[in-house]
Amino acid sequence: MRSIEGFVCIARYIEPPRRDILFGPKTNSEIEYSYENFTTNNLIPFTELDQIQTSLNELRARRIFKRRSIGHVKLKIAERSEKEIYALEDEKNFIIVVEVGIVSTEFILLGKSVKGSYGVAHAPVSDLLQNGFKTIPKFKDALYALTEVERQGHIYAHLGTFKMQRVKIPSQVS
Repeated sequence: MRSIEGFVCIARYIEPPRRDILFGPKTNSEIEYSYENFTTNNLIPFTELDQIQTSLNELRARRIFKRRSIGHVKLKIAERSEKEIYALEDEKNFIIVVEVGIVSTEFILLGKSVKGSYGVAHAPVSDLLQNGFKTIPKFKDALYALTEVERQGHIYAHLGTFKMQRVKIPSQVS
């Protein structure tokens, strides 16, 4: 079971489709900014709020984003074993996590199906970044969604949980 906890920058991309993009610290030395998309940096969050200051200032300077804020995230991602999947049975806020990419890994985070937001084929999911971070509330529904994402998308996926709470920006960070 992979557990992830820390802070992310959240920025709304101004071009349609509407989506809030999560950013963590950069892991790729070729990136010019101090931050990197959370879904391409191996889901690595910032560990301390003071690390976010530079990244938040850089995001503010970029005109392609608006509504920049900070979030505290907690994720659990089960390996593909039945034991780990059922270890999440008593949890809430389920997501489906899909790993894609050949040269580098990118993650697609899928949550509750919402009209106007896409997911994988006709599976009952939507991109978490486009659906307002709405998760799948029930374990049974999440298991069904996991099965359908794998079947219809012809891909392997993981069951996980996702909790995010927006954090007030401390004065030294803003």
